[in-house]
Amino acid sequence: MLADLITILNRAAELTLLYGPDPEGCIRAAVYGRPDVTLPFDDTTDSLLVEESVDAVTVWINPDSPGADEDVPLDEWATGCTVADVRGALYGAVAGIEAGVL
Repeated sequence: MLADLITILNRAAELTLLYGPDPEGCIRAAVYGRPDVTLPFDDTTDSLLVEESVDAVTVWINPDSPGADEDVPLDEWATGCTVADVRGALYGAVAGIEAGVL
């Protein structure tokens, strides 16, 4: 699962060049091929990958947060961000996973 997560996040970072600074949209596009896909109601392997990817980046951008209730949501954080900011967060989450801190 971690290898899949890393692959998705790396692909999402690349897709920011196509879709702009929309981290959740780029993650959905990395999994489903389009940024505007609505996740299915029932959990699937793909939808769980999307959710885990979003969670990993959310943890990465909220390093001092005491818990999930205090985290800034990913889309809210991305408002006003550049493509470089979003790519940095996506690649940062990959580095965090590879280092074992996420």
